[in-house]
Amino acid sequence: MKRAPTLRRHRVTRSYVPRFEAAEARVVPSGLAGTGRVAGLVGQLRPSIRIDPGGAAAILNALNGGLGSEFVRNLRQHVRNPLRIVREFASGQRTSFATRGFAALTHTTLPTYLGGHADAILPRVAGAVALPSNQLSLGAIMRGPMDELNEGARYVWALDLGRGARSIFSEYPDIQADTIVRVDIGQDRRPTLTIDDLVRGTSRSLDPARVRIVGATIRLRLAAADLPVGSAPLRQARFAFWVHETPGGLETVPNFLPTRSIPVGVIGRR
Repeated sequence: MKRAPTLRRHRVTRSYVPRFEAAEARVVPSGLAGTGRVAGLVGQLRPSIRIDPGGAAAILNALNGGLGSEFVRNLRQHVRNPLRIVREFASGQRTSFATRGFAALTHTTLPTYLGGHADAILPRVAGAVALPSNQLSLGAIMRGPMDELNEGARYVWALDLGRGARSIFSEYPDIQADTIVRVDIGQDRRPTLTIDDLVRGTSRSLDPARVRIVGATIRLRLAAADLPVGSAPLRQARFAFWVHETPGGLETVPNFLPTRSIPVGVIGRR
């Protein structure tokens, strides 16, 4: 008489890899007890986790290539566990984050801001990274797609290139610049790219084809030769980012990202 076969149970070990499912946080319902339903699903986190449709979703977007590989490399270079930052945003422990070359922010506006709240002018992530090719990569992620701009906007990277930077807004003395890189998008949704030399009081237009806008992301690259004469090496630069709903003063700025100038990231040799 043969014995019945013994059933053996094997424990299955699964490996989870972070994966961003919905890159645009604007699709998250806004009326769910102060936070939206999860916009990004991360394997190491519970799939049902609830997250504010702001910094965490934008960081996930950046980690999954939303800003480009140089920004991802820079973030991982300076943050040992980026997913911990995501969890802190998701749980409400954190509303802002900044490290060298990278900053993130949830949905807030300055008390001085008098404009509208279109997703395309509300920044969630901003970055600036110096590359080995002596180029500077600039990028930002808005709360929603920029192709929905109806009235236009101005996107600004304020650079301190060691040429005698000064405060741009007296209310925020830690945001300093001697050079402004701005992308103006008009009602026709066509960008212009301009570099303002605040020391000499001059401006220079560059080919707008350098500006790449995809969904909620804006990116561009500059060569060291594009920047004013006398600038320090790019790896020594500092930056801050903001958006003007319309060209104007502080009342047209929803928020700053970060709220003080921080060092640019550095990829490759330092």
